[in-house]
Amino acid sequence: MKFLMTPKNVRVLPGAALCAASGALGMIVLSGCGGSKAQSATAGDEAASSQSKTLVASAMPRAVSSGEQAAQGAPPSPSSEQKALQGSSDALGAQASGSGGSTEVPAWAYGKVIHQVPVKAGDKVFALTFDDGPWPGSTRQILRILKDNDVKATFYMIGEQVARSPSIVREVLAAGHVIGNHSWDHPSRPRDPVMQVQRTNAQLKKVIGFTPTTFRPPYGIVAGMAREAEREGDPVLIWSADSVDWSRPGTEKIVSRILSQATPGGISLMHDGGGNRSQSVAALPLIIQGLKARGYTLVTIPELLQHRDAAAAAQSSRPKPRASTRTRSGKSRRKGRRRR
Repeated sequence: MKFLMTPKNVRVLPGAALCAASGALGMIVLSGCGGSKAQSATAGDEAASSQSKTLVASAMPRAVSSGEQAAQGAPPSPSSEQKALQGSSDALGAQASGSGGSTEVPAWAYGKVIHQVPVKAGDKVFALTFDDGPWPGSTRQILRILKDNDVKATFYMIGEQVARSPSIVREVLAAGHVIGNHSWDHPSRPRDPVMQVQRTNAQLKKVIGFTPTTFRPPYGIVAGMAREAEREGDPVLIWSADSVDWSRPGTEKIVSRILSQATPGGISLMHDGGGNRSQSVAALPLIIQGLKARGYTLVTIPELLQHRDAAAAAQSSRPKPRASTRTRSGKSRRKGRRRR
């Protein structure tokens, strides 16, 4: 049996339905659980797995009136809170069984700012991401389109929107998609960056039973909130293909922008919330069809991070030679600031 403690009370990372149930109950019992930053259980832990499952099951609260207990001792009806917990646990169990939506990220990505993932030549993977939800109407429309096209995506959610529409959050999770942190209320200059990150993590954990493993800063600003996420070890995900759909430029423009900017290992930015997203919804099927026609496989952010190629990463990180110009004397001179 393993215990995972962090300075922020208890942080339970996903990896199995048992982990999800114990996390949602505020327990710290972890056995055979995997996570983005937790080591996998050893072979010796497997023997304790069934015992820990029994512990979790026996610890589930029962909403039974004293009259029922005294009269017949009949089995209690589950409360609404228990039903919500069971729904989250079932969704997380689906994640653990490999049906999509895994939130596990590789160690190389911890605390890194990522715009694109270096991949092997010919590895045409691309990630669709949606910001500012959950949003009544448009988020569900996007979920239907993704289901119809057998595509999984990543949704970066606003904490206050999560509090307003928890059922939509659970629908996103149940459909096998990945959820990320996108701050509490999308400020450009937050007074309290730590609160923006941690409050959203806490709200998501309350709704789905675990905290997300990646963070996207509002407006892509790599400061304040992004630095806090980095300190917590979370990958900070930006993007490489921007649809600018928030400006409502028209469906065709949204489609052409994503398709023209798409590259292997790339990440698109679209929005399911924050306003009228009818153009984004209309553009999505065309974007998916266009990317698939070009040979792309559409993946979630955690899946994309797993495709990183060390050799390609080393090549892309090499400093490029600085451009030079010719002086009147014919000698080469490097461009750049002069020493003073």
